Amino acid sequence: MDKKQTAIIMGVSTFLDPFNQDDKNELINLCEACDIEVVGLIQQNLDRVNSDTFVGPGKIEEVMQMADDLEVDFIIANSDVSARMIRNIDKLTNKIVLDRNMLILEIFTQRAKSKSAQIQVEIAKITYELPRLVGSSDHLSKQAGSTGGGLANRGPGETKLELERRELNRLLSNYKKELKTLNRQLETQKKQRDKSDIFRVSLVGYTNAGKSTIMNQILKATNSDKEVFVKDMLFATLDTYTRKIELDNFPDFLLSDTIGFINNLHHTLIEAFKSTLQEVADSDLLLHIIDLSNPNHLQQKKITEDTLKEIGASDIEILEIYNKADLLDEEIKHPESISISAFNEKDIEKILSKIKDILLTNYKETTLFIPYNQNNILDDVFTNNKTEIIREDEVGYTIKTYLNEKGLVLYNQYILRN
Repeated sequence: MDKKQTAIIMGVSTFLDPFNQDDKNELINLCEACDIEVVGLIQQNLDRVNSDTFVGPGKIEEVMQMADDLEVDFIIANSDVSARMIRNIDKLTNKIVLDRNMLILEIFTQRAKSKSAQIQVEIAKITYELPRLVGSSDHLSKQAGSTGGGLANRGPGETKLELERRELNRLLSNYKKELKTLNRQLETQKKQRDKSDIFRVSLVGYTNAGKSTIMNQILKATNSDKEVFVKDMLFATLDTYTRKIELDNFPDFLLSDTIGFINNLHHTLIEAFKSTLQEVADSDLLLHIIDLSNPNHLQQKKITEDTLKEIGASDIEILEIYNKADLLDEEIKHPESISISAFNEKDIEKILSKIKDILLTNYKETTLFIPYNQNNILDDVFTNNKTEIIREDEVGYTIKTYLNEKGLVLYNQYILRN
């Protein structure tokens, strides 16, 4: 059995960027998601990170000693490290130096399933790596990710700095072209979806808040198939999963499970994943899932709200759902929201009831009469709306359907009025 890779965390806490216990736990969880065991932590309070060695001269001696004593594979910084820091710490410790963003990028590399997500990860990795290249050394490929595979399989550097930079720029250019082509295809698919009047609902929230679990419970409650992947880890969901939910006597809707947000997500990742997050921006309703059992849930809520603003989704109607309420000794009330346990069937019904109420404010049950010589209209209605034929006579079809404001205008001449 292979020995599990180990690391020590090297943390700097500043007034503007404190490194508190929640931050430590999250960083440890990120390490676990990369299959790295954290065996030690050294922290220092500073006005700003040291531009040479991240921590101060005396503290780096402690880092060197701990890394040597514990024979770790990695030294992991709690915030961004520069090429200069990597080079200096590498020389002092002979250990692989990573930072928080590098761990997130590695997780994204492991989890990306769709072609689009994989390309977006590679673009983000190269964009983050380019200013951090440290030149040819025994640890060159240990610091870089795009050309080295994974954290566990990075061999010695074989090229000089300029060759490495040129190769990464070439890859970056190719990936951007490939993503542009894919995005054109996705845009065509989006236009096809936009022709449909089906209501779109997206689950959003901090990573590991329980979005995928809630989605699967909704699928189960509505007898829908094809559950989505669930695992108790950060960023278990990277691609967007969408399922059609069919309700009796209500309009159907699309439900999407999306990538979780996280504090201080680097701008390269936000930029790279804007096309993935476009599903959120195109939604009619957002279910904001908040882990009520997390002591830091209000800060996580704000991080999600700030990210929604950044992707242009802040004006979409939001239903706040406080999950894991069963883990608390006493109920915490939040006005204009609901508190649930994802594994309680009655609580899932509460979510569905809220969605139904919102659906009924957006759609009106309408009776249409479509003449036989206008079968193209009938096809359009059936394709884009939940519809059933009530009656056929010698001249046409009488149908019942659900129409939103746009549909009421589009099919106005076919509406039967009492």
